Amino acid sequence: MKVYLGTFGEEEVQRILQELRGAKIRVETKPSLNIRLRGRYFIKGKMDEMKKKYGESELKDMFQKWENYIEYAKDILKEGMEEMDFEKKLILRLMPDYDKEMVEKFFEVIKENKSERIEEFERMVIGMEAEKMKDFLDRFGDAIKIVEGINEMLKLNGVKYEEGKIYGVLPDNPTLMLYVEGIDDKKAEELGIEYTFDTYIDRQVDVYANLADIFYESEKLKNLAMKNPEYIELAVLSDVISMIIEKIEGRMEMDDFFGRIMKMEEENHKIFLSPSAAEEIVEMLEKMEILKVKKGRI
Repeated sequence: MKVYLGTFGEEEVQRILQELRGAKIRVETKPSLNIRLRGRYFIKGKMDEMKKKYGESELKDMFQKWENYIEYAKDILKEGMEEMDFEKKLILRLMPDYDKEMVEKFFEVIKENKSERIEEFERMVIGMEAEKMKDFLDRFGDAIKIVEGINEMLKLNGVKYEEGKIYGVLPDNPTLMLYVEGIDDKKAEELGIEYTFDTYIDRQVDVYANLADIFYESEKLKNLAMKNPEYIELAVLSDVISMIIEKIEGRMEMDDFFGRIMKMEEENHKIFLSPSAAEEIVEMLEKMEILKVKKGRI
């Protein structure tokens, strides 16, 4: 019996296959093409011209923000500046003071790419309260999106990115291409806003692990799960199988046994099995000669 682990990109799946096979867990893969569609409204033109056209509309706040972003970029950008240094200074400008230590540490990790730096950053993140960590990651993610937009604006205005460095100057009245979010079709039509449609096609791989191996290699699987969260479900499944085995008490009627295993509870952990899932696990345990089913009894 196969157990679905997840769907992964081609690079990521190689690591997962290596780790599971290293733990003596047989795996199967099923590749497929993934198609994603994305449509967005956008405006494009010189900043001054677009402000005249849209500056008093629903887009007013967006232009005010981008006026600030342009000033940040002009203030920070220096000829031949390292791209990573530019992005770091932008993010520090965009995020509040109390986030700056985490941002500094993040860029140290990226720049040096040393295991001790990575571990130190992980300890900082893990040490944060759950709510504070979520808030920080949300702010950090928003800042990264803005920096990506600023980089695109610079390229649109002839600024060059070469070998990790930036060359060029942002003009006083730059050309912008801005994506407009949160606007309905009717209002977009009134404002004469254009629409762009993108199609993304990539190859993805479904990964399946062998159910018997999940049980047999339980300890190795738990060690993997401690390092990588994608294995947590498989580790939990190995525990569930052990709990099912513990429910066997001598000879039992199948109906009684299924009644015991389809809903189980251990401390703060509740487990619910569908009838077909329970049957598959019992069938696997019978093949492993851990139990025997005969004449409606187990």
